Amino acid sequence: MTEPTGQQPSLRRERLLSSTLELFAQRGYAATTVADIESAAGLSPGSGAMYRHFSSKEDLGVEVLTNLANRFREFRSLVPQVLEYGDPRAELLRVSELFTGLWVENQGAFALMGDGQVLPDRMRTELGVVVEEGYRWFVDWLSAHLGSDFADLDTSAMLMAGSLSFYGQQFIAVGSPPLAIAPEVMFSAWVDHWSDFVFRHREIP
Repeated sequence: MTEPTGQQPSLRRERLLSSTLELFAQRGYAATTVADIESAAGLSPGSGAMYRHFSSKEDLGVEVLTNLANRFREFRSLVPQVLEYGDPRAELLRVSELFTGLWVENQGAFALMGDGQVLPDRMRTELGVVVEEGYRWFVDWLSAHLGSDFADLDTSAMLMAGSLSFYGQQFIAVGSPPLAIAPEVMFSAWVDHWSDFVFRHREIP
């Protein structure tokens, strides 16, 4: 038997995607084989059952990243809702909660950010879309507080997003946080730093 009976194709497809996320988080793209993916999804390893749903491991990886890009677009659409808190610190506390949820759900896709050099071109292109969507959230948020003409808007947004992303990638890659900094300590320091940044630059004439 190559596939579990009684499962809808859409469910099998979702199982392949979720299993691939877990494997990418554990092993990276290059070290994950089609047989590994089939086995993790409850299919007969080496049977080629994956090819009933995806034409290649690359196509499966592209969809994984496309799904993450869509999640970041949803995340970005929450900027107006976050701004309703009316205080940068409270807003960033909410952002840290949202980002943690996004990271926990998509650890495999985040792991690919550190795997970029070995990815096929189509996956690297889609990874670029993911990164751009992630940065744009912070551009939108900073712009709302400091204005779209703030001189270091894009650079500041990159640093905001990059520090969160790097922390998550290192956690995934080595199984422990950088410098043994606990998540709650990291997020508290991140919120303090960037809320202070906004307050300081609001005061500059």
